[in-house]
Order: sequence, then C-alpha cells, then structure tokens
Amino acid sequence: RRFAAAAAASATTTTTTTKTKNGAVVPLTYDDDDADVASRFGLFLEKVATHLQPRYYTIASSSVADTSKVHVVCSVVDLPDGRRGLCSGYLAGLRKGDLCAAFVRPSSFRMPPPREEGGGGETQKKAPLVLVGPGTGLAPMRAVLRERASGVGPFATQVSEACLYFGCKKPELDFIYEDELRAWEKRGDVLDKLEIAFSRAQKEKVYVQDLMKRPADRAYLKRTLLDERGVLFVCGGTNMGRAVLEALLDVFMDALPRDAAAAAVDAMRNEGRYVQELWA
Repeated sequence: RRFAAAAAASATTTTTTTKTKNGAVVPLTYDDDDADVASRFGLFLEKVATHLQPRYYTIASSSVADTSKVHVVCSVVDLPDGRRGLCSGYLAGLRKGDLCAAFVRPSSFRMPPPREEGGGGETQKKAPLVLVGPGTGLAPMRAVLRERASGVGPFATQVSEACLYFGCKKPELDFIYEDELRAWEKRGDVLDKLEIAFSRAQKEKVYVQDLMKRPADRAYLKRTLLDERGVLFVCGGTNMGRAVLEALLDVFMDALPRDAAAAAVDAMRNEGRYVQELWA
C-alpha cells in the first residue's frame, strides 16, 4: 500500500496494461521516473502477482478440553538450499507473545447423530470409533481423544470404544505425542486400542493399511465398523487414504461379496460414518 501511495503522489504518470495468469487485462499506472522502481514493483505485487493462499492445518486440540488454546501439528519443511517452507518456517519462528494472523473453519470430523435402539426410541446406542492418522494426520485424532479424556462432548458421550492406527518412520524419530497416547491407552476409557506402524524401523516397510489387514485387526474392524455400524475417521496423504479404502474393502469382503462390500462403504460415507481429510 505504501508503494501505491508513492505512485499516486507523483506528478507525471504513465498508464499501460498487462495480463494476469488467468488472462484478465489489468491497467497499471506508474511514475515516469525510472528511479521510482518501488512504485512499479508495488503495483506489480498489488495487481498482477498471485496472492499467497492460506495454509490449512487441522487443529490438534479440543474446543471442549482446550477452551483458550489452539494446538497445531506442523511438519517444518527444510529445503536443500537452506530455505524453509514459507508457512511452516514462519510458524516455527514464532515466539511467545507474537501475533499470528489466522482463521478457523469448522472441522469435518464429527460424530453422526446417535442411532435409536429399540422400537420405542427411548435409548440411543453408542458407536465404536476407529481413527487412522499417520504422521501429522494424527492432529484431529488427538483432538478427538482429548475430548474423550475430558469426559464432555459427543466424542466422550457417544463413543463406546476408540481405536487409533498411527504411523511414523521410527519410534525415536517422529512418534509424536507418544507419552500422551500411551497414557490414554493405559487409562482405558479414552483409547481402547492403539496400533502403530513404523515404516523404517525394520527391513520391511509397514504402514497403517498393513496393520488393518492383519487377521486380528480384520476381525476387529469387521465387528466395529460393519456389525456395530461404527465410525471411521481418516486423515493424512491421498495415497494413504486410497490404501486405507482398499484395506477397508478387503476387510468387508471377508463377510460380503465385493459389490455388497463397496455398497457398505458407500453407506458409511452417506451416513457420515466414514470421513476423510486428505492432502496431496
């Protein structure tokens, strides 16, 4: 805005046009003084250059348990030339007391309306909850578990049991929130089942979708998601999301023909019982 003001104050100006990336013709008015590079550059930034898009991070805290704070899980990008990712580097550089411009959008992860149990509709049945969140995809799953730990909110009152599939490279490298997750598993009423895939801790790579296809896990997922009409949340990369979908279909095909298994997955989506938040 300072650049634009400097151009407007000049006595002699020139008007020309340029095109933006989408083909729109934009008039540019600038000072004829060749030394006034700043005004021209400012107009370029204002009229032509693409604006930086916001970077979205899934909140890792619960609005019920953490009423005055927002927790963010961010993987800082360190580039080969020494630079850092624009937004992740900015967040990593913040210090206590710094202001950070941000906005909040509603979460995609929420419990569907409870089912009525019995003909009279006098009681409502709780549902099992399966969480799949490798890497920074753990963020919304931690928010869910923090709400369960608080004892207040839908994830505490409408969930019968909770299972988390988490994945990272090595336990000593990037097992984020390990102490918290272990404590919740030990407590018993927050996290009933914790399964972890370490992709680089052994010779053969293991991912969350591989854990889902183990015999005991197949039986567990069939019971919770198919028989008891549980809820499945998935967060992470698109490739992982596709692999988890394939694993889910494979599990359901233990009890159903392929077409019926695919229909069961579609029904979960339509009923809000299968929610994904994926990124490339």
